[in-house]
Amino acid sequence: MASVTCLLLMVKGLSSSGLNAQLRSEDLKGLTIRSIGPGIQHGSVVSIDFDMELPYNISVATQQDGFWRGPVDLWTQGEITSKHWDRLDLGSGAAVLVDRMNTRFSYLVYANGGLGLSDREIGSVKRIDPWAPEGIVLRHALHPPVLVDRRNFSSLYYGTQFVHKSTNGGL
Repeated sequence: MASVTCLLLMVKGLSSSGLNAQLRSEDLKGLTIRSIGPGIQHGSVVSIDFDMELPYNISVATQQDGFWRGPVDLWTQGEITSKHWDRLDLGSGAAVLVDRMNTRFSYLVYANGGLGLSDREIGSVKRIDPWAPEGIVLRHALHPPVLVDRRNFSSLYYGTQFVHKSTNGGL
């Protein structure tokens, strides 16, 4: 149960410290979290999402260590270690969005632009970057805005100087 408590404290710390996803000591009320998952430093976590499996899992996007997925609790004796975590992809992460209806899939948003669809079952990521008409260069923010309809995971919105909409999951 301690890992669930740490996750809740971590999410509270991330949400109360603004957009930079840094934990502050006053958010933890004297507790210390040194790392998340397989040695991921807590200061490098940019985005957290979760699935609805039992026990549920969290997915994180990090500034430099890629995208990860791991359990928040185990139903076996022992602690959560790095062997319980899976790397979804490499690269600088900006956000991760898990499909709550089919946890096989997650959208991975890369810092400075780019979008991928992760398929955990086959262990691959398909790049589904937005496109622009010929002669137009897309301008991406450091952390591009992205939104998915939680009732229909195929409806995806992505922001550059335009709002890109996909009704087929970017495929």
